[in-house]
Amino acid sequence: MGNKEYEKGKVYFLNDKYYKLSTKQCQENLRDIFQGFEQYTFPLNLNNYTVSKEDEHLSSAAIDKLMKELSVVISKKEYFK
Repeated sequence: MGNKEYEKGKVYFLNDKYYKLSTKQCQENLRDIFQGFEQYTFPLNLNNYTVSKEDEHLSSAAIDKLMKELSVVISKKEYFK
């Protein structure tokens, strides 16, 4: 995606209304929503990390890998002490 498209965005039609949304706006909204929460990024390093080409939810293998990585982080925290 070019920088212009990132800034400019696209127009979507939903429920008889038009909405303009850019990737930048979406990322800023998510940053605001999650402000104050711990956040982690884990590389999946899997060839097929989605359920399918049409279904971009994480596959079982990707979820297993993600949960394993997250458990390492959580186990070092003192949430329940």
